[in-house]
Amino acid sequence: MCCTNLSETAQKLKDRHRAYSVRWLIVLILALVNGSNAYLWISFAPVADHFVAFYSTNEQFLNWALLIFPITTVLFGLPATFLVDYFGVRFVILASVTMNLLCGLLRVMSSMAFLSSFVGGRLALIIVGQLIASFAQPLCMFTPVKLALDWFPENQHTIANTLGSLGNTVGILIGSAIAPLLVQRPQDIPVFNYISLGIVGFGFIVSCIVVRTGKPPTPPSTAASVSDQVHQRWAQSENISVLQRLKYFVSQCIEPLRSASFCLLMLAFACGLAYFTTLSTLFQQMLCTKGYSNQFAGLCGSLMIVTGLIASAFSAIFADRTGLLLEAVQVCYTLAIVGAVGFGLTLWFSHQTISTMFCVCWLGAWGFSQYSLALELAAEATFPVPESITSGLLIIVSQILSVVFVSFMQAAAPIATPNMLFTPTCGPAATPQDYGIPNMVLCAILVVIAIVQLFCLRLPYKRRDAWKNFPAVVNLNVNSVFPVESTAIIETPTVTEAERGVACESMETAASVYGVSKLSQMSSHSVTKSDNKNNNDDYEAEKSNACLFQSEIKSYRFRWLIVITLASVSGTNAFLWLSMAPVTNHFVQFYATTENTLNWIQLSFSFTLVLLGPLTCVIVDKWSTRTVILLSAVLHAICGVCRALSSALPVSKEGRLALLALGQAIASVAEPFCLFAPTKMALTWFPDNERTAANGMANFGNLLGGMMTNAITPFVVRQSHDIPRYNYICLGVTTLILIVALTTIRYRYPPKPPSKSAVVTLQKRDLVTDSVSHRMSMFVVQAWRSLHIAGFWLLLTSFGFSVGYFTVFNTLIEQILCAKGYANSFAGLGGSVMIASAAVGTILSGVFADRTGLLFEALKVCSLLSSLGCVGLGMALWFPDQKAVLLLCLAWLGGFGFAQYSLALEMAAEATYPVPESITTGLLIMASQLVAIVLLPVMQKLAPIAKPNAYFHPVCGPDSSPLDYAIPNLVYCALYVLIAIAQMTFLRLSYVRRLAAQNVQTPISAVEQIPAADTSRHEYWSNLEAPVLRRASL
Repeated sequence: MCCTNLSETAQKLKDRHRAYSVRWLIVLILALVNGSNAYLWISFAPVADHFVAFYSTNEQFLNWALLIFPITTVLFGLPATFLVDYFGVRFVILASVTMNLLCGLLRVMSSMAFLSSFVGGRLALIIVGQLIASFAQPLCMFTPVKLALDWFPENQHTIANTLGSLGNTVGILIGSAIAPLLVQRPQDIPVFNYISLGIVGFGFIVSCIVVRTGKPPTPPSTAASVSDQVHQRWAQSENISVLQRLKYFVSQCIEPLRSASFCLLMLAFACGLAYFTTLSTLFQQMLCTKGYSNQFAGLCGSLMIVTGLIASAFSAIFADRTGLLLEAVQVCYTLAIVGAVGFGLTLWFSHQTISTMFCVCWLGAWGFSQYSLALELAAEATFPVPESITSGLLIIVSQILSVVFVSFMQAAAPIATPNMLFTPTCGPAATPQDYGIPNMVLCAILVVIAIVQLFCLRLPYKRRDAWKNFPAVVNLNVNSVFPVESTAIIETPTVTEAERGVACESMETAASVYGVSKLSQMSSHSVTKSDNKNNNDDYEAEKSNACLFQSEIKSYRFRWLIVITLASVSGTNAFLWLSMAPVTNHFVQFYATTENTLNWIQLSFSFTLVLLGPLTCVIVDKWSTRTVILLSAVLHAICGVCRALSSALPVSKEGRLALLALGQAIASVAEPFCLFAPTKMALTWFPDNERTAANGMANFGNLLGGMMTNAITPFVVRQSHDIPRYNYICLGVTTLILIVALTTIRYRYPPKPPSKSAVVTLQKRDLVTDSVSHRMSMFVVQAWRSLHIAGFWLLLTSFGFSVGYFTVFNTLIEQILCAKGYANSFAGLGGSVMIASAAVGTILSGVFADRTGLLFEALKVCSLLSSLGCVGLGMALWFPDQKAVLLLCLAWLGGFGFAQYSLALEMAAEATYPVPESITTGLLIMASQLVAIVLLPVMQKLAPIAKPNAYFHPVCGPDSSPLDYAIPNLVYCALYVLIAIAQMTFLRLSYVRRLAAQNVQTPISAVEQIPAADTSRHEYWSNLEAPVLRRASL
């Protein structure tokens, strides 16, 4: 009877749903706004030669002006998802058309006659206009999924999403087709700018007249009605602070990333969309190099988009009718990559007009078909995460990769020279480049990803299953899971106490379905804090809801905030370490020193780690993660101050160099804390099946800092007098990270242990006295115990050779490559590619190890493959003009080399248990830095002076004495291969920590409240009982 009443109530709720006809007009308006924004982005790309001539600039400037859009999407992406979800469709449309209109006005001003003599002012107006319009791009691209939920019934979501998203495609089509017809010469640019202003002005007027509300009066579906109630409760909850809302938003962003399948979908979607963005940016430049005209380039771009529009409509209807979203995405993506490979092959042959048009049509049809399908599939698989967040994550990653792809294409493409087959038609003001080889490299990457996603991608339809499995939960009064006393009651169907009792068993699942469980906990947290002002650091754990699951072991959502902050601090440390490496020649000139001196200043990080490593292990083991993070951030800020003073104070060159060295030495003290802390943090805050991923995420910050340094530094420091500005940037970054660390990390330990092994390990350490001498003696004993394990020595050697080589190579990358004729910008790109692939490899290997438990096997495979990448890199340095091969080898080396980083740290902790994780981590990292200290002078001693010859012409600057590192590098790589083979053959280690955790049957009770910021570990774990220790000691 109870279930019958619930079903009847659910049916009544469904009867109240209504779809309004005006929804089609709203989605068309969004498509218009999206299209006008895309038009502003791409309109200058098909006429790059005329733009260069009219504005007296070069193609590099235009390419970076176009890249403003993806860069802004990356930086503004997450805030944009929050704005879309919080303010709704109407706000997004009106804000976007306003920004588009401002961009159009600035373009018209830039082409006015009175500014013709002010070249810098005209270019500045173009850049400001692009920047303003770029802020509208993430808003427009993230909104279609939100609009589909708010305005359309469930069986029309995909077609609505397709219509809203393909407005962007139509805008690119119009820009690609009309621009070559309207701009036949540079003098046509002003008229073209006025036409652009008319297009965005029309969108502004129509949007202001038509869009009167963000949501319909009555929701069109069950999902929309629940979403409305959740948002209303947010709006009426006065007790929920801004910080809590932000934490909830961050948790929603992190939630999808916990799924390996979603990460695979995100990678595949991002690579596909990034490749399209790259083609749209460089289409004219790619085709004019092969002798095709601007009109043909515009025609190809138009054909690609038209076929994409037609195919997208059919694919959306097919997915809505059959529900086969996953299968459609896999098939469309694979066929699109076939078209991309075909287009890449046609670029190698002359006069392939028909073949080129056929391939771009094929690529457009299947590529655009999977766009809206992938967005809908992501929303289905990650429910109840808001749709704008999943769309935002996919598009943000795609924009990151688009910047990487465009930069890679430009850096790797050689200058195109006329020959018997090809005569470039790019205009006298352009410098044509041959994009054939780098384009095929991207196609090869896409092929690998397509094969992986075709066979490995598996995603559930959570949003569909939610309404099938929990039809009665919709009827639960939202106030029952929102215990906020000061807010008004939302009008919902009444449910009897008996019916609510039947549904109580599914309350936890239902709350997760509608995304309100977290809000309930936050709201309860706020009420408790307001009632107990004398103890603001404590709050009771979910006492208001008797249906919530209570457990002795628990992992808390804000653990992700801690790991992100630690990653930020670690990235800052890597930034300070590598900041001189990509532009060594400019630092040498500014500080009036030598390359050898700068190399040793950078090696101060390795020296400090080796010397202070044992003491740091003891400190990390004794102190909390919060203390380590704050100490490291303070040391980084002091380093930033010293570097800024070194370029600002009127002192002698020796004094400036001394301040620089002092700052680097202070920052180097923080390096062992940043490198040793992730394993301790993973133990303290994360459950067993997330430790490798958590460790990898924390170490990912170090990789990201190195990648950003290698990528940004060559563009910021172009001459020696740019060094002071660069040092001020360092000061700003370190100060910002210090502020973030001080404001975000409030708790030292979790209120409840995340795993059984955490209970045992941390309690056993607390039995050790607080005497520093006693702890140092314990450190020696524990380290000696680790070194008594035979397999640990082999792991130590392999890890040391791998990470030591990475350290030395990043220190010398500019010097190694400039001796072979590669510029600083390519050295920075190479370092960025290596570290970016290292970040991807670390995340994927961490997820794989956590899901399968095959730490040992994954470690050996990654070690062997990384050694092969080292050999490939060494061989590539022997041949001239091997940009594509070098980048491929660097990506291979980084991907597999650093994939083993977190695996090795976790494997060492497993095999040496109960030795503290900070000690095994410290031993491994100290070994790697010891290898780096020995390797650097050896390579410098063995490397001969690099002299110009018929194949290589060094470009290291007039103040440099370039060395040829090819021979010592190859010798080291051969030794690395032998060690990797020995590890693959002889390494045997046991999972001791897992076995110990299995012997602990039940964890004892933990404290019920979140501890204050100053709670000590002794107080925190004082309630642990002796039986656990006795069981663990067996």
